[in-house]
Amino acid sequence: MMVPATKSSVRSFGFDGSVLVAIPAFNEAATIGAVVRETEPHADAVLVVDDGSDDDTARDAVDAGAHVLTHPENRGYGASLQTIFEAARAANAETLVVLDADGQHDSSDVPVLARLCERDRTDIVIGSRFVGDDPTNIPQVRSFGIRVLNILINLSTKRLSRDSWVSDTQSGFRAYCPRAIRSLAADDSIGNHMGASADILRHARERGYSIVEVPTCTTYAVENPNTKPPVRHGLSVALSAVKPLAFEHPFTTFGVPGFLFLSSGIALLSGVSAGVVGSNPVTAALAVAATVSFLLAAYLLAVALGYTYGSETLR
Repeated sequence: MMVPATKSSVRSFGFDGSVLVAIPAFNEAATIGAVVRETEPHADAVLVVDDGSDDDTARDAVDAGAHVLTHPENRGYGASLQTIFEAARAANAETLVVLDADGQHDSSDVPVLARLCERDRTDIVIGSRFVGDDPTNIPQVRSFGIRVLNILINLSTKRLSRDSWVSDTQSGFRAYCPRAIRSLAADDSIGNHMGASADILRHARERGYSIVEVPTCTTYAVENPNTKPPVRHGLSVALSAVKPLAFEHPFTTFGVPGFLFLSSGIALLSGVSAGVVGSNPVTAALAVAATVSFLLAAYLLAVALGYTYGSETLR
């Protein structure tokens, strides 16, 4: 069955069972049918949220046996998750497992994540690519980017101890228990886009929810594993991670880098003025670098002051 994801249709969604597997999808016609069919044996029901696709994603998902809720236009990954949380809450799902539509995740891991929710009442279970004896062979550039985002997001969510650190903040393979489902469905602060993964971790930290990571198998031998360019994706998530740090620690987040750029600009300008470099092209380059450093310093310090003193204009 395929229906528009209105409030009434989301609230009327229901299923008989305990484990609901949900798949956010945007233009995934090439893989969604196979993902649904491979997931069905491990779930009591499969729900696909089609986020305004302009291909046959919704139709293929229905043909494969999934329930489908459709957004009339593309609203973003986080918006799809919000629809999923609302539908799972309305259906009184005992366990919600979310995985990606591109075929990267091994659906046979669904029972592993679900079991931790059901047996141990863990609030959120994350299928991680960075734990276990046989970590996923992630492309190096992607691995580096994820690890940088991991640092930013763990800092922003105050997960600084070894026991609380999340090794794979960007995993789209997660399971949620009932109280996490209910509170996430009611949280309007979860963003519409890729930063939602970080928003969910922040939501969990604020409520003291338990998070457990388990090893999971992820394959990158799929076509178009991302609907967004990696750099755009990374910047979107990074900005989502930095924003709470900016509000809570504006001087550390912006002021310290601002003073570093200021010091760098002064050093560069002093070198130019003292005639340390005799070559005109190099001297000109140093002068440009000094100017850029001063501009960045001015911007960062202004933003730090804006967050510190509540200037809505600078925010």
